[in-house]
Amino acid sequence: MIRMATNSDIEKICELRIFQQKDEWQEEYIDKFDLYNSTKKFLTNHLNKDLYIFINIIDENIVATCGQQVVDLLPQCNDNGKLGYICNVYTVQSNRRQGFQKTLLNEIIKFAKEKRVHKLSLDTDNKDAIMLYKKLKFYFDNLAMKLEL
Repeated sequence: MIRMATNSDIEKICELRIFQQKDEWQEEYIDKFDLYNSTKKFLTNHLNKDLYIFINIIDENIVATCGQQVVDLLPQCNDNGKLGYICNVYTVQSNRRQGFQKTLLNEIIKFAKEKRVHKLSLDTDNKDAIMLYKKLKFYFDNLAMKLEL
C-alpha cells in the first residue's frame, strides 16, 4: 500500500533514516548531530507542510520512502520559483529491486505537478538510482554551483 506519511509514521521514518545513512555512508558514517532526534524534530516541524514523504507499506511495515521538499524561490521570467527537492529515497534492503522506488517517484512527480512545482532536483552518486532517474526523464544539469560551509 502506498500513501503519504503522517505524524504517526515519524518514529519509523527516523529509524529508516538511520539505516539509510549507515547504508549510504558505510564506514564513513558518524552520527555527529544525534540523527534520530534531529530528524524527528525536523519531521515534526515540516512533514506535510513543505516536506511530503510517500511510503510503501507491507504487512504494516514501511519498506520504502521517497520525499519531496518544496522550496519557494524568487520567481523568474520562465518559472514560478517552486522547486521540489527529492530526498529520503530509501528501500529496505530485503525489498529492493521490486519497483517500489519507481512507483514512489511517479507519485512524487504527480504530486509535484498538483503543487505546481516547476522543477524537481536531487543529488545522488548511486549508479542504480541514476539509471532509474534517467528512465523517469531526469537529466544532469551542470548549472549548479555549490559552496560547502
